[in-house]
Amino acid sequence: MGKRYSVGLVGELHYQGAVRRARPGDGVTLALQPDNPHDRNAIVALDRHGDILGYVARENFLQRLVHEEGRGASATVMKVVEEAQGRNLGIVLEVEIDDMDLPTVGYRERETVKGRGAKVDFKLWVGAALLLLLLIGWLF
Repeated sequence: MGKRYSVGLVGELHYQGAVRRARPGDGVTLALQPDNPHDRNAIVALDRHGDILGYVARENFLQRLVHEEGRGASATVMKVVEEAQGRNLGIVLEVEIDDMDLPTVGYRERETVKGRGAKVDFKLWVGAALLLLLLIGWLF
């Protein structure tokens, strides 16, 4: 085994359904996302279901190792941490550098409301309820 490094992810706010399911020790796939419109060098972290947990920051040393030195990496969830005011969770990975190429995956938009633990925004429910009340009032 090689040396292991702690790597925090960014963007987890948009993938809280997957982040809330993550547990320390879970395997994580790091993959290249060259069609990402925000960063053609994006490295995305995927859980065992293939759901996005977040991204490796542009400034992280791992970007240089992968893109400039042609290295690869394997990763597991080291810890799941509460962020500001405990509303959102973040992920810290334990990463081991290796010589295996990272897989490539296509870009996906942010997480949408779906099963497996994703929480629906309270404002969305309030807006839907108000719209329903207006529709009922209009009909009667």
